[in-house]
Amino acid sequence: MKLRRIKAGDDLHVELLGPQGWVEVAKCLGKLGQRATADAQLLATDILALLGAPAEMRAAITDAAEELIRGRRRR
Repeated sequence: MKLRRIKAGDDLHVELLGPQGWVEVAKCLGKLGQRATADAQLLATDILALLGAPAEMRAAITDAAEELIRGRRRR
């Protein structure tokens, strides 16, 4: 899992590198139905929090990123 944290305006975002480019972790969490929780907001902005998340959560985020990337390619 390759990650980076970027700043867009005043906001920080964590992104995950997939085979076709970078995907925001927030979008992955949204796909998993976890957009508005405090834990999700922390995972979407803090790499260390994301790395400390349970393995099942990290795997689900990775799977969601791959689905989002496949969706991009179909357009």
